[in-house]
Amino acid sequence: ARNLMEDLKREGLPTSTKCPNCGGKMVVKFAKTPFLLCPSCSTRRELEVDDKGNITIKEPTGKRCPRCESPLVEKRGKFGRFLACSNYPNCSHTEPFPVGVKCPLCGGDVVERTGKSGKVFYACSRYPECKFLSWDEPVEKECSCGSKYLVVRRRGRRIYLQCPQCKKTYSFKSSS
Repeated sequence: ARNLMEDLKREGLPTSTKCPNCGGKMVVKFAKTPFLLCPSCSTRRELEVDDKGNITIKEPTGKRCPRCESPLVEKRGKFGRFLACSNYPNCSHTEPFPVGVKCPLCGGDVVERTGKSGKVFYACSRYPECKFLSWDEPVEKECSCGSKYLVVRRRGRRIYLQCPQCKKTYSFKSSS
């Protein structure tokens, strides 16, 4: 039984999933978080396990790696979410996780970042040229005062949207 466990750890668990790059059969490798690996070309795909134990392959985000043109996938590390090249370890490109909101100051992308204390904040991807920063998640909705965005606020179980300028609050249903 011990030899079988050592073989699974070293060689991985065979699957019927085909490699998107070379068409070879991928294997499940066991690490802190399990992943799929192609033994032929070293293509790696991240796996996601839900609360019920169901395993799915993390799908690409639709963005491409600027270095090798491979799809970028969402990953989670000790500093929070980020995008990484699906061609790892052949390509080690990473970038901050975009939240899908344009910067209200310069029009760049707002990305999720994690501070030294571990707290998540939101900033413009063009930092240090642009100094936009928010501790609350921005949402691309206009306020009646003219603000180009609202922020998600949480007070206990209550979640609502608030204007960062005039402090007017909106419920999720009425702000759509």
